[in-house]
Amino acid sequence: MEKEYQNLKEQVGFIFSNVKDIILNLPGIDKNKIEMNLQIIQAVVMRFIRMIIYRKQNGILCTSPNEIIKYATTGFLKHIPQNDNEDRQKIKYYVSELQRILTMNKELKY
Repeated sequence: MEKEYQNLKEQVGFIFSNVKDIILNLPGIDKNKIEMNLQIIQAVVMRFIRMIIYRKQNGILCTSPNEIIKYATTGFLKHIPQNDNEDRQKIKYYVSELQRILTMNKELKY
């Protein structure tokens, strides 16, 4: 279980690192606020991944992947201007990668 978690943690860390780079390269960004916001979102995502792994071992899961993806998407995109299509598309790509990770066990009933 721990090995699987560490592997997924690295994948999620890579995604968040790329998202952070995109957002921090925008003009007028409060670096400290963004980093804090992304750390909170990443912690929520990682907690959900731990719950998925626990659920695989007959635990109970009370949050859906869609709820977590919506939370991450909102958290990422609120920092990107509406007219910045290029960066918004990059962020959406990373959200789709997160979604792939969070739905890694489609046979589970959430």
